[in-house]
Amino acid sequence: MDLDAAQAAVERACEEFKAPATASAASAVLLQFRSSPGVLQACRHILDRSHSLDARFHAAAALREAVVREWAALGPDGRNALRSYLMSYLVAHSEDPAMQVVRSSLISALAVLLKRSWLELEEADARMHHHRATFFSELEAATSSAAARGPSAAAAARRVGVQVLEAVVGEFCVSTSSPLGLPLEHHAKCAMDLQDHFLQDIFRHAVALGRAAAAVHDGATCAACLSLMTAVLAWDFRRSPSSASFSFATPQTLAARAAAAAAAAATTATSGATVTSAVAAAAAAAAGSSGPSAGADWASLLLSPDTLDWVAALLGQLTAAAAAPGAPVAARQLVAQARGVVVALSSLSSDVFPREGAEVLTRPGGGVRGGYLRAVLRCVVAWVASPRQVVAAAAAGDEMPLWEGCKAILALAAAHPPRLLEDAGNDVVAAAAAAGGTGSGAGARVQTPTAGCFLALLQALTLEVIRGSCCPDPEQWMVECRDMLVEAWALMVQRDCSSPLTLGLSVGALGPPSLPGLAEGAAAVFSVLVEAAMTAAGQQAADEGEDIDVENEAAEAAAEDARMAEAAMLARAAPAATFSLLAAAMAAAQQQLLAATAAGLAGGEVWAVSLERLCWLVRMAAHCLADSGAGETPLMPLPLSIAVEGGGPAVAAVEGLTAALLGLPALALQEGAAAVLSPRLMESCVWSLARWSDTYLFPEEAEGLPAALVAAYATRGSGQAEAVVDGLARLAATCLVAFPGEAELHGMVCTTLLPVLSRRRPLCTTLLECSRSWGELCGAFAGRTPQLSNGLAPKLQRWLSQSLCQAACGFPSADSPAGTPAAAAAGHYISQLLGPTAAEVRALAARPDLYDMTARADVIGTLCGMLEVLRGGACRGAAAAGPPARAAGWGLISELLAPLLVLQRAFGDDPRVGALLLKLAAAVVEHHVGYLPTDQAHMLMSWVLELLRQYRMGRAARVSVAAAAAAAARGRRKAYHLAHSQGHHHLHHHHRLHQNSNGQSGQRQDGVSGSAFLLQGGEDAARELRALLQLLTHITQRDVALAAAASDGWATASSAGSTPRSVNMSGTLPVLGAGAGGGGSSRGNTPKGPGVGVTATVALASAGAASACPSAAGGSGGGLTVGDNESGVAQVVLTGLDVLLPLLTPELLAAATAAGAGAAGGGGTGGKLARLLFSLLAYMMEVHPHAVVALPGPHFSTLLSCLAAGARGFSLVQQQQQQQQQQCTADATASGSASIANGTGGSAGGGGCTFSTSVLTSTSTSTTTSTSTPSSQPVAVSASGFDGVVVQSALEGLAGLAKYHHQSLINGGRGFGAHQAPAAAGGGPLVPYLVQLLMQIVLMGDVGSDVVELAGDALLPLLQSDPVAFSNLGAALVQVRAGEVCVCVYGCVCVFLSSSPHPPHPHPPQNSFTSSTDVRCSAIT
Repeated sequence: MDLDAAQAAVERACEEFKAPATASAASAVLLQFRSSPGVLQACRHILDRSHSLDARFHAAAALREAVVREWAALGPDGRNALRSYLMSYLVAHSEDPAMQVVRSSLISALAVLLKRSWLELEEADARMHHHRATFFSELEAATSSAAARGPSAAAAARRVGVQVLEAVVGEFCVSTSSPLGLPLEHHAKCAMDLQDHFLQDIFRHAVALGRAAAAVHDGATCAACLSLMTAVLAWDFRRSPSSASFSFATPQTLAARAAAAAAAAATTATSGATVTSAVAAAAAAAAGSSGPSAGADWASLLLSPDTLDWVAALLGQLTAAAAAPGAPVAARQLVAQARGVVVALSSLSSDVFPREGAEVLTRPGGGVRGGYLRAVLRCVVAWVASPRQVVAAAAAGDEMPLWEGCKAILALAAAHPPRLLEDAGNDVVAAAAAAGGTGSGAGARVQTPTAGCFLALLQALTLEVIRGSCCPDPEQWMVECRDMLVEAWALMVQRDCSSPLTLGLSVGALGPPSLPGLAEGAAAVFSVLVEAAMTAAGQQAADEGEDIDVENEAAEAAAEDARMAEAAMLARAAPAATFSLLAAAMAAAQQQLLAATAAGLAGGEVWAVSLERLCWLVRMAAHCLADSGAGETPLMPLPLSIAVEGGGPAVAAVEGLTAALLGLPALALQEGAAAVLSPRLMESCVWSLARWSDTYLFPEEAEGLPAALVAAYATRGSGQAEAVVDGLARLAATCLVAFPGEAELHGMVCTTLLPVLSRRRPLCTTLLECSRSWGELCGAFAGRTPQLSNGLAPKLQRWLSQSLCQAACGFPSADSPAGTPAAAAAGHYISQLLGPTAAEVRALAARPDLYDMTARADVIGTLCGMLEVLRGGACRGAAAAGPPARAAGWGLISELLAPLLVLQRAFGDDPRVGALLLKLAAAVVEHHVGYLPTDQAHMLMSWVLELLRQYRMGRAARVSVAAAAAAAARGRRKAYHLAHSQGHHHLHHHHRLHQNSNGQSGQRQDGVSGSAFLLQGGEDAARELRALLQLLTHITQRDVALAAAASDGWATASSAGSTPRSVNMSGTLPVLGAGAGGGGSSRGNTPKGPGVGVTATVALASAGAASACPSAAGGSGGGLTVGDNESGVAQVVLTGLDVLLPLLTPELLAAATAAGAGAAGGGGTGGKLARLLFSLLAYMMEVHPHAVVALPGPHFSTLLSCLAAGARGFSLVQQQQQQQQQQCTADATASGSASIANGTGGSAGGGGCTFSTSVLTSTSTSTTTSTSTPSSQPVAVSASGFDGVVVQSALEGLAGLAKYHHQSLINGGRGFGAHQAPAAAGGGPLVPYLVQLLMQIVLMGDVGSDVVELAGDALLPLLQSDPVAFSNLGAALVQVRAGEVCVCVYGCVCVFLSSSPHPPHPHPPQNSFTSSTDVRCSAIT
C-alpha cells in the first residue's frame, strides 16, 4: 500500500465529506479505507504525518478495528511494537485539546491490545503475571517520561495514563466489554484475572493520584481519577470463575450494556446537557447493573479514610462555587463526578465490612462501619441539609444533588441497620449544626427543626419531596426521588430491631419498630402519602381526556401496586394512627359520593373525584391488611399480628379498617348502585376483597389473627362470617350480571375473587350450605343465562366453570371414593352444573343443519364458550374437587367423545374451535387418564387418535401458514390498537357512568374486532400447534404413565428403551399404516427450502420439502407405521408428530417467535412453542428411541435436523431465497455475531467424514471458503434467540439417540440402521455427521461448560460405537492445518479412546484459542 497515496486519499475524502454533494462518495472511500487489509501501517503514517484532525480521527478508528481484524497477522513482535507506539503517541499528544477524540480511539485500541493478548501465556503463573504486569510498567514509564517537558506535560501525561486504565477496566469488565470475536469464556477469564491481581492496584493508584492532584488544585487530573474510581466501583465483582454463568450472554447484550453505561456516564458528566436527562441516563445505567459487590479483601482499601476524605474536601471547596451562576463548566463536571464517587461508595455491600461485635458498634464512633457511615453521611447530609431549599433548587433545574442524595440514602438504608445509620446521622447533623450548617461545603444552615436528629431531617426531606411530586405533571426525577425515599423508610421499618448486628430482612417479623422516632416518622410519611394520593385523584378526575397509551397501562398498574406495598409497610409500623386515618378517609370519600349522587351530580366532577379517591383507598387498605400470599399460605402480616397481640388501639384500628373495607360491597349491592358506581371502582373493590378474603376469611391457619377477627370471620355460628361469604358471592354475581360488557371487571371476578372463594374447604362448605347467592350464581350458570354464556369471553367462562366446580370439595363426602353413596352429593353437584352445557353440545352435534351453521359467528362463539366450560369444569375444577367430582366430570366427557368428533369435522376449519378442541383433549388426558380403568383409558386414547386423524385430514390440511404469518406481521400492531381504540379510557384517569340500556352498555372494547382478528392468523396457527404439542406432551408425562400402569391391565413389560411400566394399549389402538391418512399429511404447508442453520424455533422444516411430508418425498403413504409391540404412548405421540411435521414451516415458526418476543425469554407464543416442541422430542428420543428410529427416512431426517438446529441455539433472521442445499460458515467477526458451519457428512468409506474447511480456518487470518457446497450462502443468525431450555432438550434428545445406537450395536442390533444424515447436510453416514455436529458446537460455539457437558453425553457413545468416524475427522483437521485446535482436540480425544497416558503431541504450541478449547476438550473427556 502506498502510504502517501493513502494519506492523500483519506485527507481528500475528509474534506469532501464536509460538502453535501460529495459526502456519499467520500463516506464510501473512508469505509473502504477502514476495512482494507494491512491498513495498520497506513494508519500510523497518517497519525504521524497528517495535519488534518479529521484524517487522524479516521486513522485512529481504522487502527482500532484493524487490531481485532488483523490480530494473527501482527505476530508477537508486531503487537509489542504497536503497543509501545500507541503509548508514546498518547503521551506525546497528551497536551493538545483538539486531539481528545483521536486519543479516545487510540486509548480504546490500547485496551483491546492488552485484553486480546491477556491469555496468550499460560505455562506458569509467575511468567504469566510478569507478562501482564509489563503493560502497566510500560505505561508508568511512558507517562513518567513526560516530566522532562515540564509540570504541565507531566500532568497531562498522568491524565492520559489514568484514561488508559479506565479504558482497560471498561474493556475487561464483562458487562461493558466490546466484541472481539472470542468465546465469552475469554472475557470471563480476563475479568477474573484482572480483578484478582490488578484491580485493587488500579483503584489505589487512582486514589493516590487524585489526592496529590487535589492538593495542587489540578482539577482535570482529579476528574480523571474520580472517573477511574467510579469505573472500578461499578465493576461486576465475581467471587470465582464458576460463580457466574456466561453461557447465555451474547455479544449483542454486552454491546448494549456498554452503550447504555457509556451514554449514562457521558450524559451525567456533561453539564451542557439537561440535568433531567442526566438523571434518566444514570437511572438507566443503574438499572442494568447490580451495583458494587466487592468482598472483604477490599475492606482495607474502600473503608480507609484516605479513600473518601479528599473527595469530601473537594466537594466542600467546590460545591458552592459550582452552584453559583456563571460557574465554569469544568467545576460543575468535577462536582458531579465527586458526587458520583460518594454514591458509589455508599452502595458497598455488607461483605466489605469486617465482623465487629455489638460492643464495638454501639460505642461512640461505631467501629469501622460507623466511621464509614459518618464519612459518607457528611457528604450526603450536606446535599440535603435544607430540604425546602434543595427541593426548590431541584424544581428550578438543579436536581442532581437531590437525586443523588436520595439514591445514597436508599443504598445506605438497604445495607446497614437503621440503628447504626441513625446514630451516625445524628452525629453528622449535630456536627453540621454546630459548625453553622456549612459542613462539607453545604453552604446552607441546617434547619432548626431537624438539627441534631437524622430521622427528623429525613422525614422533612421526604415530606417536601412528596409534596413537590403532587404537581399536575411532575418531572420523572421527582417521582424517582419520592419512590427512593419511601423505599428507604420501608427498609428501615422492616430492618429495625434492638440489635445493631441483625441485618436480615426477617427482622421485620419482630413487630413494630423499636427505634425511637422511626414509627412516628413512618406514620407521618404515610399520612402525607395519603394526602398526596387524594390530591392526585382530583387531578386525574379533572384530566379525564388525557389517556395514557394502553401498552403502558399494565406497567403503570404494577408500579402503582409496588408503591402501595412499600407504603403499607410504613402504615403497619404505626397501625393505630395510620389505619384509623385510612378508615376515616374511606368514610369521607363514601359520604362525598353518596352526597353527589343524592344531589343528582352523578357523572360530575365531585362524583368522579370521590370515585377516584375510593379506588386508591380501597386498594391501599387491602395492601395494609394483607400481603399478596403469592406462592405461600396467606397469613396476617407479622408486624400487624404482633402489634395486635397486646390489644389496645392497634386491634381497634385493624377491626375498623376491615369494617370500612367490607362496607363498600354493601354499597355496591344496593339497588341501583350499578348506575352510579364506576366499573373501575368495582374492579378495585373486587381485587381488595379477594386479597382480604384470602387472609382473613376462614383461613387455613388462624394463628396470629386477633380473637375478635377469628370469631367474626373464621368461625361459623355467629352469622357474621356467613353473611360476609354470601355478600361476596352476591357481589360476584352482581358484577357479572349487572355490568355487561365490562371485560376487565368480569376478568377480575372470574380470575381473582372466585378462585379465592373456592380454594379452601371450610369456605367452600360455607358457600354450599349457607350462601343463597352462591346457589343463585350456580343456577344462572347451569341454566346458561345469556349474561354468562354470551356476555363472558370463553376464557372467563372456563375460569368461572372451574371455580364453581372446584367448590364441590366443600361437600363432606368430597374425599370418598367415587361410586359410594357418600360421594353422590359432589357428583350430583357437578352433573347439575355441567349437564345443561353437555346436553347443548350433544344437541348441536345432532342438528341436521349443522354444516349450515358453521358460518354463523354467534354459533361459533357459543361453541367456544361451551368447550371452555367443559375444559375448566369437567377437567380442572372437577379434578381439584376430589374423586367423586372427577368421576362425574369424566362421565360427562365420556358421553361427549363422539359429538366432539362430529363438531370437529364441522367446525374444525375455524382456528378457535380447532385449538380449543385440542386444548380440551389435552386437559382430559392430563386430569383423567391416570384415574381410568383399562377399557375407558383405551377408549380415551382411541378418541385422541381419531381426533388427531381428523385434524390432519381437516384443519391441518387447510392451514395457510405463510399467508397468515405475513398478515399477522403486517397488522399485529394495528390490530392491537384497533382492539383498544374505541371507547377505551385509561383506568387511572377517570370514571364513567355504566349505562345499561336493553341489556347493552357503553362497554370497553377489549375484544379484537372482526377485521383485526383476521390479521392474527399466524398467531392463531401457532396457538393451534402449541395446543397440539401440549396434548402430546401430556400423554408422555411420567406421572400419567406410572398412574396408568398402576391400574389393572395397564402394566406390561416395556420394550428396550421404554420407561418401565409404560402404557401399552396396542391391542385396541388402530395401527396407522400406509392407508391411514396418507394423502392428508401431504396437504399441509411444506417447507420451501432446506433451512440449514435454522434454530430452535424454525428447525423442523430444515430437512427440505422432500423430508417434510412423505408424499412430497415420493414415499408411499403418509402415516406413521407403529408395530404391534410399540406402546400406545409412542403410537399416539408419533401419530401426532406425523400431523405436526408438515405444518411446522419456517414462516409459521418465525411468526411464532416474533409473537413471543423470541425464544430467548421463553415467553409468548414463540418461546412456549419451541420449548414444548423440543421437550417432547427429547422425551421421545430418550424413552422411545426404538420407535423414533423405526420412522420412515424423511420423518427421521426432519426430526434430526430439528434437533441439530436446536442444539446450535440460533434463531432464523433471513429466510432461504433458493431451494438448494445451504451451509453456514463459521465467521468470528468484530461485531460479535457467530455463525456455525453445518459441514457435510459425505461418505468417506467406512464411517469416514469430510469436514468443512471453513470451520477449521475461522480462527486464522485468511478465510477459506467451504469446499463441500459450491456457492453456499450463509444464513444470517442472531444469538439473541438463544434459549437454554431448547439447547438442553435438543442435546438430551441427541444423547438419547446416541445411547440407543451404542446399546443396540452391543446387543447385536443395527442401531440407526439405514438412516442417513439429512439431505441438507449432504447425506452420508449418520454417526460421522453427528460427531461433526457435536464437535462444532463444543469447539466453535459461544457456549459454557454446562452445554459442553450435555454435548459430551451425546458424543461419548458415538465415539465408542464408531471410533473410525473421529479418526477421519482428526485426519481432516490435520489436512487443513488448524494448528493448535487439531493438536488439542485430537490429542485429548485420542487419549480417551486409546487409554494412552500421553497424547500424540504432548506440548502443543499455545495461542489465544487453545486456552478456550482445551477446557472444552477436557470436559468432553
